[in-house]
Amino acid sequence: MNYIAAAISEEGNRKTVNQDALMIKSRMTALGNICMGVICDGMGGLTEGEVASAHVIKRLSEWFYLQTGAMKRFDKMLFYLERELHHISGEILEYGRTGGFAVGTTATVFLTTGKQFGILHVGDTRVYRITKKYGVHVSQLTNDHSVNDYMLTQSVGAVETIVPDVIRGRIQRNELFLLCTDGFRHKNSPSDLKRGLNPEGIRNGNDLEKKLRVYVDRARGLGENDDISVLAIMAGQEERG
Repeated sequence: MNYIAAAISEEGNRKTVNQDALMIKSRMTALGNICMGVICDGMGGLTEGEVASAHVIKRLSEWFYLQTGAMKRFDKMLFYLERELHHISGEILEYGRTGGFAVGTTATVFLTTGKQFGILHVGDTRVYRITKKYGVHVSQLTNDHSVNDYMLTQSVGAVETIVPDVIRGRIQRNELFLLCTDGFRHKNSPSDLKRGLNPEGIRNGNDLEKKLRVYVDRARGLGENDDISVLAIMAGQEERG
């Protein structure tokens, strides 16, 4: 399975550093070509949110390349991914304790074989599923772990124990999965995404990045001053050997 993917992350006006972090990786495994997307939003109200988000990306990238190659069951892969996220949260928590400060980040992970997907989710970053069947439909797959879209109730590294939401499903034709931080979604509603992200019109990564750029620029133009990050993944054509 091939994938079409794109990502954009840019610093806002609130701080001198981008506290968001993201990645998209793919590799061949015993399950075929799998793809993983991760998006994190370091907690701006705490110390070194950018350190926490970058650490999640670094450690999950290592896990992806070192641990997934021989796994033959998708549910087993998700199990070990969740366990790794718990380990990472503990590392960040210990880092903050050693330094005498609180540090944390959201983390939303999307993993797919091209035919099925799994999501691990902590915080208020989001995953939207965008489909084209008798019109374009946008559905939010994750629930925000927050109160009044302001105070997080769960975050990686800031609490003793995290309880990630685990979401699984099958992938149909013409589906796009979009992961974004709150800086992106504050100014771009599902109805906005519906108007400009038709999966049928996306042929490659450049097409996808151009469409994402429109929404990033739109959010900034509407006054969003937070960091803005978004990534999107589509399963393409099955590989023929």
